[in-house]
Amino acid sequence: MVVCICMGLNEAQLHGHIQAGSRTLQQLAAVSGAGTCCGSCAETLCCLLDAARPQARPDCRRSDHASHSEPKPSAPWTQGADREVPPWRADP
Repeated sequence: MVVCICMGLNEAQLHGHIQAGSRTLQQLAAVSGAGTCCGSCAETLCCLLDAARPQARPDCRRSDHASHSEPKPSAPWTQGADREVPPWRADP
């Protein structure tokens, strides 16, 4: 399944980056470019990262995921409770 249309990345490619050591959205974006254009794949990227964690929850939908209509980030990423998050996804 294609996850990031902008970069043409599928789930298998992203799993490879996660298996190679990407543990945060920032790390995954740095190695693959996923989530750096329109941002519509950010929630799915969070789900892939969450599912790869040892204590993964069956339902990866998180209340802190924002809608897909949010703007592309223009500032550095900030530190979240358990992962780094882009500023447009950080809680106010």
